[in-house]
Amino acid sequence: MSPLCEVLLSTLSESELEQVFRASGGRTRIAASLLRARVEAGLPAGDTDPDRTVAMLSPELTPTVGAGSRESAVLYLLALFAWTPQITPSMVDLVHAAFAAAEVATSATPEELTSLLTAEGLLAASADTDVVFTVPDLIRALMRRVTSVDANLAEKSPREALGAAVSDSIGRQRSDRREGLTEVVELVVELRDWHVLERGWARR
Repeated sequence: MSPLCEVLLSTLSESELEQVFRASGGRTRIAASLLRARVEAGLPAGDTDPDRTVAMLSPELTPTVGAGSRESAVLYLLALFAWTPQITPSMVDLVHAAFAAAEVATSATPEELTSLLTAEGLLAASADTDVVFTVPDLIRALMRRVTSVDANLAEKSPREALGAAVSDSIGRQRSDRREGLTEVVELVVELRDWHVLERGWARR
């Protein structure tokens, strides 16, 4: 860590320090880049405004999801999780279905890759009875910037894969059942793609 980063970190209270490292999933490069951007903009290092925080994440931090490696498959799965408002058990199933729909080029199962994400701190276990995982805030913001992936890795972008999984989920649901519908609609709002609802309802 550079001397400048150490100085910036020393200006934070214990609670602010814990917050920034929790939000970055313990990635010091992300935390240091954000703190440096805040100070250069004349803001307190411990600034908590969510919109400013996202805007100050350098484009250089945005992951590149290539092909031919286990790491790329892991990043793809993380990008899927990053779009879900709350990661409940049913959302885990839907994300895994989206991963399968994308035909990601990997021999690993989504369950195996999910375990790897938790081990790396990129998915955090939740104490909430309904929510099983959370994505650290800064990691979530960066992964949502992944709008395309190498064609040799997956047939669909993360958003396209989630849209396909949502349409399939709604299409397979009986017309008199509404379980999990609220969660699905909340996900569609995040994706900003209402056509997936139209496609799903057309199949009911």
